[in-house]
Amino acid sequence: VHGGVASDADDTDGMGFDPRRPHRQRPSDVLYVGAAVVVAVLLVAWALFL
Repeated sequence: VHGGVASDADDTDGMGFDPRRPHRQRPSDVLYVGAAVVVAVLLVAWALFL
């Protein structure tokens, strides 16, 4: 039952979202974090020195 009544189903069941699934690290995870760090360092350097 939906509409604020407690039930076993929720709004993410249709998408197959499982919050308890194990996280698997991918190489792209490291790439995204590395790119974000490089951008942050460049922005700080730009703000301080230019």
